[in-house]
This record gives sequence, C-alpha cells and structure tokens, in this order.
Amino acid sequence: MLTTTSTPSHAASQPGQTPAAGPTFLLVDWKPLDHARPPEEGIWWVVVNTPEYDCDVDGDGRTVGRATGDIEQTVAMVHLSIDPEGGLSFDPVDGWNLGKVSDESWVSHYAEVVLPKAPSVVASCQSRHTLERHGSGWAIYTGRNASHHGLNWGQLSECDEGLAKRVELGLNLAAELSRLAADVTPGAGVGQAHAPLQPPCAESGGLLAFKATEMNEGVSAIVFASGLDEAKQLGADKLDTYLGALESVERTPHFDKYALQGAVPVPELIKDGWAFHCPWCSARLEAESEGAEHIVADAEQAFCNVEHMMLEHAERSQWEAEDFATIEAAVLTFPGITGVESRRFSRPFPLQGAVHTALFDFPGRTGEKARWEVGDSKVTVSAYDREAWDAFVLAAGI
Repeated sequence: MLTTTSTPSHAASQPGQTPAAGPTFLLVDWKPLDHARPPEEGIWWVVVNTPEYDCDVDGDGRTVGRATGDIEQTVAMVHLSIDPEGGLSFDPVDGWNLGKVSDESWVSHYAEVVLPKAPSVVASCQSRHTLERHGSGWAIYTGRNASHHGLNWGQLSECDEGLAKRVELGLNLAAELSRLAADVTPGAGVGQAHAPLQPPCAESGGLLAFKATEMNEGVSAIVFASGLDEAKQLGADKLDTYLGALESVERTPHFDKYALQGAVPVPELIKDGWAFHCPWCSARLEAESEGAEHIVADAEQAFCNVEHMMLEHAERSQWEAEDFATIEAAVLTFPGITGVESRRFSRPFPLQGAVHTALFDFPGRTGEKARWEVGDSKVTVSAYDREAWDAFVLAAGI
C-alpha cells in the first residue's frame, strides 16, 4: 500500500494558490515564482523559505530536531538554471555572503538583480588620478579613496580650480589610452589582455584553443572555439559557471593541434605547468611534485599512480551500477514515470551508509520532482501535486 507525504515546496507559488506577501526588507519588485512558468535562466534575487527546528538532546545523548511549524524567510542571490525536464536549480552566487537555498527550503518569490550603472571612462581607470587641495596649491594622487591614502606623486601651485580639473582629466585619459593600447578587452564581466587572434593551424579544423579561468577558485579549462565570444560562453559552460564569474579567456595557440581531438591530454597540461588533484587521495599533482614520474592520467583526470587510478575507476563503476539499479527499481515500481535521476544521501549519525533515492517526473507535475527512497512504501511530492500524483497512481494501478 503506497502512502504519500507532502512537502510545502513551492506551494505558495503555484497557480490557484495565494502567495505569501513576500519580504519587505529589500526594496525590489518581488514576483511570485510559478514553477510551471519560471523566469529565464540567469542571476536572480529569491525569497527562501526554511522550516525552523527546535534542537534538543534525546535520552541517548543524540541531537534531535523537531519542527516548530514556523517558517523563516531570507533572501539569496542565485543562478537559476532549468533542466530538460523543467526542474529548477538555485545555485548560490556567494553562499557565504549572499545566501543559498538548502535541501529543506523552497523558493516562493523572485526579483530582478539590478546592477549599478557602469562608471564613466575617467572614473573606471584602474589607478585613477585625483587632484585635491593642498595648502595654496593642489596635490596629485594615484589610487586615493576612502580606504587608502594613495600615492602622492606631485603638486601644482598657483593655478585655479579649472586648470586643476583639466590636468586631472588629462591624466586619467592618458591612463585610459595606455590601457586601450595594451589591448585589454572587457566584456560580460571578463577582462583580459590578449594578442590578436592567430589563424588556426591546419590540423585544428578551423578551431582555436582558449584557456578560460574562473574568478573565485582560479580553476581553468581549455576550450576550442572559432572566436573569443564563443570561447567565453564555452568556457563558462565547461567550468559550470556564468560569464560574469570568468576572470580571463586567453589564447593558447600551442594547444590548437588538439582541437579535433576535443581535449588536451592531461600529461600535456601537466608539462605546460597545470596542476591537478588526485581524485582518490586529493594530493596536488604537478610537474615538480614528489613522485611526478609515477603520475598517470585518463581522459580528464590525473592520478598519483596506477593503483589510485584503478581504485577510483572501481569506485566509479560501483556508483554507476548503484545509480542504474536505483533508476531501474523506480521505473519498475512506478511504470509510466519519466526523467528519472539517481541521488544518494548520507544517513544521519549514528546510522551508516547511504540512502539511494530516485527523483522523477509524472504526468501533471508542476512542482519539484517526486522523491522515492528505494524500497520505501511512500513517495514524497510537493503539496500542489498531490491530486496529480493520486490520479497517476490510480490510472497506473500502482
């Protein structure tokens, strides 16, 4: 006998429901989030609703939590992405400072992220020059702001304010022209100094190699594209980020010859000065590492030695087999479901092992995917999908 539990996920944002009023502590235009008609992918403010728990200690000294029934509302800046089945993912832009969406939370509202207007050319110079009153004349500073004194590298005497301002403008324009002469190309949050694009070599199939580097973690990847704009997008996709999070995208012509192959061999990247971490033991691997002569690699990763590569591959094979078994069990148990995904969750202390869970779609779903732990007698669906789930179970004869 199947039973169904409900989660409040997205209930307040579904058609026919009266959404919560939304928080008022940010002066933005909040809109209810309809999971059937979400906004386009990108960066958004979202309202995060999280159940509150009262933590206590049971008779065995274990920490337990009991839901109080209250909901805490917070705000997070997230990157919204939509999978092919229509599910929504909310990846935090900065989980430490701008909030995030936990597994127990649900999103009820969203709002546009309005970026500040870009400064003018003069104000955007990296080391901006300023002229300020100094005695009877003017002091010339570089890099001076509210936090830093800056460098005082000259004075003007016996000139009026108009001349001082023209000198300040001239210094800043000269700095900007020097920057442009260095061919620094800003765009979509990506700034880089680069040489003109060299023509691809004959064996590259017309594609050029670029090195894309992510801003926060400094992780890089090689992509092959016909031009810089395409390389930026491919780099963001390969690094699983967005354009604004890229620090640089620069040409690597010595890797053009691997374009048709689709990837640069890991040993070649190590020779080029790249560093990797062994997936099995997390050791840092680079050309100067101790025991570098034992480093081996597969198509995408480097390992300390053959033993670590075999152990990692064996574990991957086991996980893939478990995922396949989870998906197979869900399809056999609930004929007619689609978009089945396998997930594993660690059991809370003191229990051991993992909980194998299937997430899947069913006719009429508008909230999050249904969740079923392999072998369990119940399925968890969003509150708004209970009628659709009951109708599906009845029609399927489950």
